[in-house]
Amino acid sequence: AFLLTLTLTVCGSVLSSAVFPLGALNIYQSLAIFRALVGFGIGGEYPLSATIASENSSAEYSGRVMAAVFSLQGVGTLLGAFVPLLCLACGASDEFTWRFSLGFGACPGLALAYFRLRMEETRQFRVRRRNIVASLGAKADNRILILKTALSTPAVLHALAGTALSWFLLDVTFYGNSLFTADIVSDMGFDKGGLDLALSSFIIACIGYPGYLFTVVLIDRVGRKRIQWTGFFMLAALFATMAGFYQHFRTSKSAFFLIYGLTFFFSNFGPNATTYIIPGEIFPPEIRATCHGISAAAGKIGAAITTFFFLAFRDVAGLHIFFVFCAAVALDGLIITIWLIPTYDAEILRQAQEGLLNSYHRHDDGYQLAQDEKEEEPIFRPSERSQHASFDSTHGDLGVANSVTAALGSYVQHVLYGSSPTERAYDDPGAAGERMVDALLVSGVESKHGEIRQSVN
Repeated sequence: AFLLTLTLTVCGSVLSSAVFPLGALNIYQSLAIFRALVGFGIGGEYPLSATIASENSSAEYSGRVMAAVFSLQGVGTLLGAFVPLLCLACGASDEFTWRFSLGFGACPGLALAYFRLRMEETRQFRVRRRNIVASLGAKADNRILILKTALSTPAVLHALAGTALSWFLLDVTFYGNSLFTADIVSDMGFDKGGLDLALSSFIIACIGYPGYLFTVVLIDRVGRKRIQWTGFFMLAALFATMAGFYQHFRTSKSAFFLIYGLTFFFSNFGPNATTYIIPGEIFPPEIRATCHGISAAAGKIGAAITTFFFLAFRDVAGLHIFFVFCAAVALDGLIITIWLIPTYDAEILRQAQEGLLNSYHRHDDGYQLAQDEKEEEPIFRPSERSQHASFDSTHGDLGVANSVTAALGSYVQHVLYGSSPTERAYDDPGAAGERMVDALLVSGVESKHGEIRQSVN
């Protein structure tokens, strides 16, 4: 599966670069098909890039590692603006520029193909899988039953609604502006040709990129939920400012670039990062990647809607009304975040990971089964002899594969830390108490009377 998304992304990028009419399809229709391949690849990368990064880090490092992995999206944004700028500055034709730029998207994947080939399931997943198989037998492979049982829990549905709606609303504003930056710059009266538009896009990307770094540094100090709702608040304020002073910004290029660039900064130091991080941490292990994928899919629905309607919206209502619309959407995101997203931090994550041992844990060279006096079926119980903690699995479900950036992030983490924080955490004594953490939806799956039971805080 790791290779599937890489293959789709690389092949889609190469074919997009060399696109040509296919039978009755013109070049634009053919390009749409090849870019769809890239979209399927990237769409599969989202869920497991988060879960792989989460599994390969302890609670202490989880937020920062996931933010660092996601920050490489910003590097891609910078390259996506810089490559066409460089081509045009060197005198390349428009056709060469767009073909080369699309084909360049295959380079990061090809550069990291070796690391992707060497990737294996994480230790957490292997341990968790062994426990579940021992407990549930044949039912361990019934992903639909596990997913259905988990999603029947109100707490899980509540959190999933929060992550999905937040991502949906974020992408309405984020993609509505990032995909149409050139159109917006042109409508503001700053279009002096292809090179000028490329330079404008690069400047805006440079203003937005530090937001990723702020998230990496401050995520544990400020908190995931606070970063998200603050980001939505700032987006609403900035878009409202652009709508209210629309005519002024049309005559002041520097003021426009500053305010417009800050919308990307507070997206990246805000919901663009946290909508990726939060669903990778809060859901039950067996459905974490699936819930992350559902949340990401909701975001892409929002992106598709704003992509489809942007030009018509601008032509009918005007660009300043589009900014009002974006401000209203951001306010909705603020409300959804405060209402539906749980509050938690690294310490709560750590306690939740330890609490997970109430159902599953390592014992000597195997896994101890204890007979519950109140149950007819055996369930996993913590052993009094246990001195070691194991974490929950985060991708024992239907997620497709982790991203290329996750491979790089894992490699960088290995270089920086030697052994990964996860490996060290396995060797730390864990308090396998009876408590679980109410703020998180971390749980185990137990066997009761032949049925799968999902225990959620």
